[in-house]
Amino acid sequence: MNTSKKMLKRLFIMSIIIIFLMTASGVRVFYLQTVRGEELAQKAESQQLKDTEISAMRGTIYDADGNVLAQSATVWNIYLDPLEIDSEEERELIVDEFTELFKYDDEERQELYKKTKAENHYEIVEKKVENNVKEKISEFVSKNKLGDCVGSEQATKRYYPYGSLASSVIGFTGADDQGLSGIEAYYDEQLTGTNGRIITAKDAVSNKIANDFETSVEASDGDSLYLTINQTIQYYLEKGLRETMEEYQAKGAYGVVMNCNTGAVLAMSSLPDYDCNKPYTLTYSKNKKAIKKLTDKTEKQEAESAAVQNQWRNFTVSDTYVPGSVFKTFIACAALEENVATLDTTYTLSLIHI
Repeated sequence: MNTSKKMLKRLFIMSIIIIFLMTASGVRVFYLQTVRGEELAQKAESQQLKDTEISAMRGTIYDADGNVLAQSATVWNIYLDPLEIDSEEERELIVDEFTELFKYDDEERQELYKKTKAENHYEIVEKKVENNVKEKISEFVSKNKLGDCVGSEQATKRYYPYGSLASSVIGFTGADDQGLSGIEAYYDEQLTGTNGRIITAKDAVSNKIANDFETSVEASDGDSLYLTINQTIQYYLEKGLRETMEEYQAKGAYGVVMNCNTGAVLAMSSLPDYDCNKPYTLTYSKNKKAIKKLTDKTEKQEAESAAVQNQWRNFTVSDTYVPGSVFKTFIACAALEENVATLDTTYTLSLIHI
């Protein structure tokens, strides 16, 4: 009898333990599938799929005659797969090559070395590398059989063939190809395309699986713009304004040339201007000399920042201008055209002092 009671007691305890464990497991499964289901599904997807973005080309900006004022071209982002670097010899080889190619200093070399030891499959080395540099890297990779360690992916870069021509009108883009000034900013939505994607399946150690598991979405390029600006007229307007500003060491010079029949702007300039390819670089020698004389570091930085923003500003449309005596010319022309006055007409000017 005692033995039977002991067996029943043991069975009861075991049943309680089994029920508790099953309940705990059920609660855990419910928690993982319901409460954290979406989060874990996203993590699983990120581990199983590689999502590569294909940059869309930004729309081209043309002048009235179809001359290219701004356009995008293909460049390359260079990256490493640190987990595929098998030896210290390979690591040093890669670091030495990139240090020489990109002219790294000691600090930048150390930063690159750290990237080669990262515990992941993707470390950006350089962004927006020109095609000639990318070809040198490809030769280096092929020669040393480093295809698993070093890779490149397509990107785009904005170019302005005429540098500073109509810079205050055209504007410029940032590192992410977003319009930051001028036409580039105002029509950013139209100029910006839609990036494409390549989605590839990965195995348990994050290696790419065959193309059968690859899905791609083509990039859609942005719309292009044709301006009323005429490249030749713009050149001569800027030439005249620049000569005048340099001669009189003026703070600025501004001008607009319009088609008087349609109101179309054929040329517009606001000096000092800048090179659209290097918008953060000061161009006006008078400003550079004045800033160079400053000794206080903070004051110097503030002055340089103000000067850079000043050369971005298109004063012809951003600021008010009191015409004053300038309009006397237009009034005189109107009077002659309407035969209200002749070249021999005189008048007496009365000044009233209050």
